[in-house]
Formats: sequence, C-alpha cells, structure tokens
Amino acid sequence: MSQKYHVMITPQRRLEQQPRGLYVTGETTSFVSRDDGAFQAGYIQANRFEIKGIEVFYDRVSGLYWARDRSSAGQGNMNTFNAAFVIATDANSAILGGYDDWRVPNISELFSLVEYGQAGSGDYSWADAPWTVARPDDFVWSSTTVERASTQAWTVGFEFGNVLPKLKTNLDAKAIVCRGGIL
Repeated sequence: MSQKYHVMITPQRRLEQQPRGLYVTGETTSFVSRDDGAFQAGYIQANRFEIKGIEVFYDRVSGLYWARDRSSAGQGNMNTFNAAFVIATDANSAILGGYDDWRVPNISELFSLVEYGQAGSGDYSWADAPWTVARPDDFVWSSTTVERASTQAWTVGFEFGNVLPKLKTNLDAKAIVCRGGIL
C-alpha cells in the first residue's frame, strides 16, 4: 500500500515588500554604518496625498483626511488644548469639505506626518502635505492626554519632529483637524 503525502507550498515573502503604513522616514544621509540613512527601509508612497476638493486632502499612507486650510476656524493660530476641540466642532458645524466628523488627531496620527528627511532644514518636517496656508513652524496639539499628568497633552513639533508634553492651558501649540480611521 502506498502512502500519500500532502505538500503545502507557501509563497515566500520578498524582502522588497514592506507592510503598508510603515513608510520611509525620508532620511537619505548615512551618519554611521547600518543606520536609517544607509538602509532607507520602508514603504515609499509616491503621490502620498490626494487633494479632495478645495478644503480637504487624503493621506494614502494613514487613511486619514486632513483639512487643507488650517487658517479656517483658527487652526493656524496658537491655541490651548481645549480650543483645539472647539476648532474641530466649528469644522463640523461648517460641514468642512462636506464632512461633519472632524476631530483633533491623536498623537500617532499627528506624528505620522513627520518627514525626518526635512527635519531642521527650514522647510520643516511636515510631510509634503498640500496645505493651502503656511506650514506650521511650532508645536501642534494631539488629542492624547499624558497618562500620568492629566493637565498635559502630547504635541508634535514639526520643525524637528519632537514629541513633547505641554500644559493644556498654555497658548503654545496650534490645532489641526482630521477625520477617518484612527491609527
């Protein structure tokens, strides 16, 4: 009697394939052997941003929609943490871009816009997003409260890609709004 063997053939993952969402940092200069600039690993997203009308653009990497004109409803001004949520409410009341589900991004969503290849270059590390007003040169509020300090929230500084906690009552960060899936 002959034995039957079942063989399962599974495709091997090619090294060139990168998971979606883990994209290159933008660092192209290598400072030490085997650093990020040497490997430049990650998913390269050509045409990362898609303009969706006058007021909105879509980020193909994160799946988020962002308001293009940050000056509307005070987005480009320095605000407190609570004022950032008022800006999101105002964007919803105005049905900005035809949507009424705008919100303040969490720290991961906000940090997804950092482009380290440009950090500190004077062009800021704000990914080449199609904003219709000047790019922020200061910190931007996230909706994420610091776990052990409820009077503080996390911010992202886009000039160098810094992530720092700031007192929620301080007028020292800007606000932007997004919509879509949460990272």
